[in-house]
Amino acid sequence: LSDPKREKTVIINSKNNETMEIDGENTLWIPGENPSVVSFTDFEIWRSRPTTRKTELLTRLSEPIRAVFAGNLNNALIVVTDRSITALELDTRGRQNAYKLASFDAIEDAFMDRRDKTIFTAAKKNNASGVWRLLIR
Repeated sequence: LSDPKREKTVIINSKNNETMEIDGENTLWIPGENPSVVSFTDFEIWRSRPTTRKTELLTRLSEPIRAVFAGNLNNALIVVTDRSITALELDTRGRQNAYKLASFDAIEDAFMDRRDKTIFTAAKKNNASGVWRLLIR
């Protein structure tokens, strides 16, 4: 459940009716051995693990976040800001790595087609506006 006024998401465990509240109203489910819910606000990305009831801040950015997508193997997030697309590792055991995939003068919108492993971005770069395509391997 999303609470836009407070920028919170409430996760309800249907097996035992326990609830868990996390920051961010935009969420996505990351399946796997240890599933998690990723949520984001304008400047922060959070990961919550309903099984352990633990929440951690993955990153805080100085540029507004437009969208967050799960990477192909669910081991990274694709983060779209006003000017860039970055892959952010979900493994936080050591140093968390971030890889800039593309830079633009301005990004208006982005969409990820998981079937084709492609991110489509409505953006402006070098005085050219259009839809840019980025293949994710």
